[in-house]
Amino acid sequence: MFKKNRLFCKTVLVATFFLGICVYSFGQIGHGGTPYSFGQKTANAVFTVVLPQEDNLLLLQEEMTEEKKQDGYQFGKEIAVDYQLTNAGVWEDLSDGGRLWRLGIESKGAYSLNLIFEHFHIPSASHLFIYTADKSFVLGSFTAENNNRWGNFATTLLPGDALVLEFYEAAQDRDKASIHLSTVVHGYKDFFFQKNSIKGTYGTSGSCNVNINCKVGDPYQDVKRAVALVLNGSSAHCSGTLINNTKRDNTPYFLTASHVLKGGREPSDFVFIFNYETADCNGANPTQIYSVNGATVVAASDTSDFALLLLNDKPPIECEPYYAGWNRKDMLYKEVASIHHPNGDWKKISIDRKTVKSGKFDEDDPSYPDNTHYIVVWDTGTTQKGSSGSGLFNKEKLLIGQLEGGFAGCYSIDGEDMFGKFSYSWTNNNHPDSNRLDYWLDPIGSGVEFLAGMEADPTLNVINPVKQADFISIYPNPTHGKLKVESGERKIENLIVYDIIGRKIIEVKDIQHNEFILDMEKLHTGLYIMKIESEERVFIKKIIKR
Repeated sequence: MFKKNRLFCKTVLVATFFLGICVYSFGQIGHGGTPYSFGQKTANAVFTVVLPQEDNLLLLQEEMTEEKKQDGYQFGKEIAVDYQLTNAGVWEDLSDGGRLWRLGIESKGAYSLNLIFEHFHIPSASHLFIYTADKSFVLGSFTAENNNRWGNFATTLLPGDALVLEFYEAAQDRDKASIHLSTVVHGYKDFFFQKNSIKGTYGTSGSCNVNINCKVGDPYQDVKRAVALVLNGSSAHCSGTLINNTKRDNTPYFLTASHVLKGGREPSDFVFIFNYETADCNGANPTQIYSVNGATVVAASDTSDFALLLLNDKPPIECEPYYAGWNRKDMLYKEVASIHHPNGDWKKISIDRKTVKSGKFDEDDPSYPDNTHYIVVWDTGTTQKGSSGSGLFNKEKLLIGQLEGGFAGCYSIDGEDMFGKFSYSWTNNNHPDSNRLDYWLDPIGSGVEFLAGMEADPTLNVINPVKQADFISIYPNPTHGKLKVESGERKIENLIVYDIIGRKIIEVKDIQHNEFILDMEKLHTGLYIMKIESEERVFIKKIIKR
């Protein structure tokens, strides 16, 4: 069974009303405070939309029939909705000149709810909270700091089948906000909160999995804080690892698998959930959980199946994130481990105490390059759907690869798993452009073979390139056809593609967007030069067409 899955993340305040974050069990990056209605009398009752009834048992049966193994661990059904400030909910005028908008949503029988907003823009003096109907879990406040260049937003999960959106509009922000809820995810599996789990210790994953806080996980207590579960709408998509770079500046790079980018939603909708684990070996006492919303792809390749993402936000220092180190030396390591979220479960650890083998993902495909992957057979634990993208660590706890897939399982103890080599991805087979790990993870050009991990440094104030103007991302590169071009704050104006002898092959004018899909499918294989003209800047990129 191949474990090819998808992911996502964001952080908010949950089950507490004090300023700050990470003060209780579940949270998403928010900016504190208390919903207006919690401390003030309101004139109107909350208007609640009740969604059509879903049959959890029937949804489980349909999933078993369809067997969408490539989509990670499915936990919910995505329900398309169209709820905006102008067509749903109830507005109320307030004494300070502001207004309050509230909308209740109920999907009866759901174990959890999470939301995806197609359009999301909060003005400077206003804020949004999202909380369960019983007010026991609160996400927010979400403010202008949560706006991004894509204009979208996604939340982590809230328990239960009913929630409330509460938006406070300041007087000076009248009619400036845009909140368009486009998807409600009805959780038909109790995987995240596991209140009714009948599997006890092992949650939703196979019985041979081992919690990270069992004794075998003791040596990995630092690096485990770099590992996150990625949510992608209704799927516990994959796993991945926050990774260090030679500037040691806490830039939030995140290593996962390339195949998780195919199909489904864009990385800007992903939610990255950190610290999703239990405090002890027997599966009891969940730890403090937080999440980060959205990311940009900066480099990716199918050959070694790596994807390096740049998270929209740095994980909060209060949550004690860790930036994993790495080793780019191509050698056969003895004793390796992977930390991951099989079936979207609490964080687990798998260990191979033997010497790994070198090979490729598909041994039967002669066109597939040799020695691009490490091959492991687990002595402790296993991997499942949702483990894709998880890091492979050597005994020095340094990253040496990420999981593409394999045949390991609780009932296949001799099954092999294949991890794309960090050493191959480092130069991506000597790729001529920035679509390689060394461009991003060794920005000072040090040439070091390995880099230690590090704790988050509160004195650093990194400006995320995703939010800067001078940023261009192109993927996948190499490409077989479609190529996505993303810019920073500057809009793409014109795009020109030249062949290797300088002939103009493609020209697209007056694009005026921050992203553009270029179709190169009809071009011959080879090297091309792309000229991207944006406001006040020109970027030159090398593109390989396969």
